[in-house]
Amino acid sequence: MAVSPDGKRLLTADRRVLTLYDCVTGQVIYETPCEYSVKAIAFIEGGSRFVTGGDQGQVGIWHAGLGQHLLELAHLGMPITSLHELEEGFLASALESGEGRHRRVWKRF
Repeated sequence: MAVSPDGKRLLTADRRVLTLYDCVTGQVIYETPCEYSVKAIAFIEGGSRFVTGGDQGQVGIWHAGLGQHLLELAHLGMPITSLHELEEGFLASALESGEGRHRRVWKRF
């Protein structure tokens, strides 16, 4: 779940469906399908876009006003667990597993 920087919109992800709500009215602005199961979402660029992180490490950029997928930025091969906007770009956290151990990996975009 992510709240837009102006606090007017709420974005949720339920498996492969992204839903944008109006925070004042509670109405659905749009629902849009995603090709992968979304594990993390965050608004970026002042709320004009958002980024999604998938269960297989997919990182996608979307147009927030239209719900349109713009580009697939990366495929890290491990689940994205969180996304955070930075002053320039954003940070993705992924969980790498192997040999009975887990390690958090951070990638800046």
